[in-house]
Amino acid sequence: VGSAATVVLTSSEDWSARSPRFSPDGSRLAFVVSADSAAHFSCSKLCVASWPEGAAPKGVLPREVVVDIVHTPTGGKDSFPGLFLASEQLPRRVWLSDSRRMVLHSDWRSQRELVVVDTSAPGGRVERLDAGKEAGEGSWVLHDVCGDHVLASRSSP
Repeated sequence: VGSAATVVLTSSEDWSARSPRFSPDGSRLAFVVSADSAAHFSCSKLCVASWPEGAAPKGVLPREVVVDIVHTPTGGKDSFPGLFLASEQLPRRVWLSDSRRMVLHSDWRSQRELVVVDTSAPGGRVERLDAGKEAGEGSWVLHDVCGDHVLASRSSP
């Protein structure tokens, strides 16, 4: 509330930003970045910017690439293939209460998986959430994150 300011999330006209989401404490802004020339459902970057306390920033917001585009996965068939977002958007709430970790769903080979991104780890550590063997095979959809509670559903053939 107060005076409006224009904030630019990307510094190049070749990239587009979408799905900005504030952390619970309001100190960080996460958003997804893709090349304008990229096909739908292509690999995306996850960026995080520090949001200054008080007045809104103006101009290009300095950001850190937390999850970069993966051109070729390394480390075998279970290695992280990159961030492939269903509907190319983030759910409305994705941050855990610590304002450091985010929960997302991303296509991982032939299934959609839930992943936790530690935005404070160097290079942004991405880990697949393990629901246990009782969950069986299937694809996950993240619906909401509230505090440290994750609401997701799984579907299987």
